[in-house]
Amino acid sequence: MPDDPWQALRDLRQDVRQLRGQLDAAMTRIAGLEADTPQARQLQLEADLAAAGLAESGYDRHGQHCQCAYCYEPGPDQDDDDPGPECDDQDGMSGYRHPLPDDGRVEPS
Repeated sequence: MPDDPWQALRDLRQDVRQLRGQLDAAMTRIAGLEADTPQARQLQLEADLAAAGLAESGYDRHGQHCQCAYCYEPGPDQDDDDPGPECDDQDGMSGYRHPLPDDGRVEPS
């Protein structure tokens, strides 16, 4: 805080003006989002109805063995706690899990 109380008051007033400007901008953005909400809900409803219609028709855009996040669900025999092939039992990356092809070079030791 400055030694001059009048300067401190002026600084506080400036801070209040800045905060009011930020609040006004946020309120304008909220009003815009609220105005868009009914349209967004209508578009989502239409998309859901179209997806349901495609599902009823038997359409499958990815095929039977698709592994994408939308289609793939792990079965009960797969462990969700498995860290995957990138980890080994020695607390780090295994240098022997995916060996490089032998191209005749000798690695320094």
